[in-house]
Amino acid sequence: DGEADGDDDDAGPNPVVSIESPEDGGVYSKSQTFVFQAQVADAEDSPQALTLEWRSNVFGVLNNQSSNSQGVAYFVLSSLMAGNHTLTLSATDSDGNVGTDSIAFAVYDPNNLVADFSLEDVNPTSATYEEFVSPRDYLGRISAWYFGHST
Repeated sequence: DGEADGDDDDAGPNPVVSIESPEDGGVYSKSQTFVFQAQVADAEDSPQALTLEWRSNVFGVLNNQSSNSQGVAYFVLSSLMAGNHTLTLSATDSDGNVGTDSIAFAVYDPNNLVADFSLEDVNPTSATYEEFVSPRDYLGRISAWYFGHST
């Protein structure tokens, strides 16, 4: 019927929202500066008349500043906590129609990286000979890993 999504004849179309930064599916260091940027537009209202809400699944509402007259909406954060983030930008026009866009990205802590791979132990004198071992098997213990190939 169109009423639930705001596309009926009286209300007009929903605003158009497109998050441009950060990249959907991207992986970022938590200590970097994050620039959140999107493009917003509406068939009936000017871009800066739209009510915007940037929402994080981790932090809740992050920002609600208006866009500029070209429809560019942005804000900057100096860091984010490590983990998986989903960011949604909602734009509401004067008729109450809402347009949204969402992205998902990951943030890692460069000071807390752990190697995540395993290799077969080919040293016949080793206690783990022919087993697959990983640096994760030795967390908290001193170990040295040498990789090489000779012919």
